[in-house]
Amino acid sequence: MKDISGGGGRFNSEKTTEELDYRGVPVLAATKRIPDSPWFLTAKIDLEEVTAPLRERFYMVAFILVALVTSSGAGIAYLWRSRDVLYYRQQYEAERERLELAQRYEYLVRNANDIILHLDKDLKIIEANERALSSYGYSREEFLRLHLWDLYSQGKNNAGETAGREWEIQNGQAFETIHKRKDGTTFPVAITSSALEIDGSKLYQKIIRDMTKSKEKEEALLQSKERLQFLSSQLLITQENERGRISKELHDDLGQALMVLKFQLELINSKCEDANKALHIDFVSLLQYLDGVIEKVRRLSWDLSPASLEQFGLSTTIQNLLEVFGEHYDIRWSPDDLQGIDNLFSPLAQVNIYRIFQESLTNIGRHAEASRISVSLKKQEDHVSFTVADNGRGFEVNEVCNWQKLGKCIGLESMQERAQLAGGSLEIRSQPGTGTKIIFTMPIDKETAAHGDLSPFTG
Repeated sequence: MKDISGGGGRFNSEKTTEELDYRGVPVLAATKRIPDSPWFLTAKIDLEEVTAPLRERFYMVAFILVALVTSSGAGIAYLWRSRDVLYYRQQYEAERERLELAQRYEYLVRNANDIILHLDKDLKIIEANERALSSYGYSREEFLRLHLWDLYSQGKNNAGETAGREWEIQNGQAFETIHKRKDGTTFPVAITSSALEIDGSKLYQKIIRDMTKSKEKEEALLQSKERLQFLSSQLLITQENERGRISKELHDDLGQALMVLKFQLELINSKCEDANKALHIDFVSLLQYLDGVIEKVRRLSWDLSPASLEQFGLSTTIQNLLEVFGEHYDIRWSPDDLQGIDNLFSPLAQVNIYRIFQESLTNIGRHAEASRISVSLKKQEDHVSFTVADNGRGFEVNEVCNWQKLGKCIGLESMQERAQLAGGSLEIRSQPGTGTKIIFTMPIDKETAAHGDLSPFTG
């Protein structure tokens, strides 16, 4: 061990040193001067004993650090693997759902009742369902060699109706056309188009419905409607003929008989006027009653079949009808406007126009509680529009004119039927408290207008 001394040969310092002792073992020595003496005290300890706790802590810290790093790495690896497992699981579920959806879609497409085609951008058929194969008569291999225009009855001339029109694709609008089968036969179809994008490629989808049965039903319904309209027209013709016959019998037979009876009573009355004044008074009363009966018979005959319609034409007949109603209502109309309609309609149309006027005015008299009636007409190039309006109480059209209350509006339905049979239309406008307006339009019969045919109405 070295001496530790200061200047002047005196020990004047204290210090700690690391030395080798007599054993050759590294020690840590601390030297301190003894107060009031020339001596120094040196204490030593093996360096290994000093560093032993530090080494233990070092090893422990190192172990802990290694353990932390190891556990952190394991945790990160676990989290990473868990994320990968979750990702691949999601991918697997998504792929499984996609496959299930594709299988369901393929099942629906193949077994759909409608024809389903997939086309590429050049309108070449790349997929077709079973319905398409059975409808057109092609095998799948033959079908996949076709373009869309090969299915049209006129070939590529119908290309303007195909998926190339962007507005049609975007709006999914349907249109009807004619397609042809492999054997050359044709059939009507309704086509709806849409655009698809699969794996970045633009495709077209066509949903095609065979309209053969639908068209057959429409045709059958149309024929049934035409037959019904024909039967209705024949019924009306028969009805009008029968009315005319009864009207003629009332006017000619019963009317004449009543007139003869009146003349005979007047003759008897003149003979007993001076002889029996009481009997004369009874005769006067009976003659007045008989005049009333004759007037009722005349009016009934007129209502059944107005003679002036055959003798003087439509305008005069309508004017007479309005004048009769004018005795009870304030009717506003222009007689001059009616003068030009006599040569515009066929005899059947004239009867229907008169009956519509008659029914309109009758309904006003029975139900409207009106004080004023307005009648007008407007002539166009190919039709005439008539309007009958009143200021009565009005009604709710939709509530009155429905099939559940058909029995309560037979008059209105009859007017509608007559207008349709004549090739025209009838519209009823009304609201409670605002009156009613009936507008009916009749087409001009050009042949009648050209020849001025006013022949009497016959069946």
